[in-house]
Amino acid sequence: MTRKSTLELLGDLREAERDVRAYGDAIRGFDAAHPNPHVDFPDKWVGVYGDEIVTAETLDGLFEELERRAIPRMKTFVRFVDRDPDAFYYPG
Repeated sequence: MTRKSTLELLGDLREAERDVRAYGDAIRGFDAAHPNPHVDFPDKWVGVYGDEIVTAETLDGLFEELERRAIPRMKTFVRFVDRDPDAFYYPG
């Protein structure tokens, strides 16, 4: 059995850095565009990928819609937006 090096397991670190930055940018963009998400998306699951926002009533429904639109689930910021503005949420 051949053991893989750490770099082989991690893949391209530059690409990983771009992905992390893009994920953070998507979160910040969502937060800036929707300062009151509980008003815009009450009791919805929300997925944010780049500038695209996908919503659904259930988490399974959100994942189905992401798949239908060919949006990569692992690179999508996902959160539930409670209608209560005081519900805990840690923005990006």
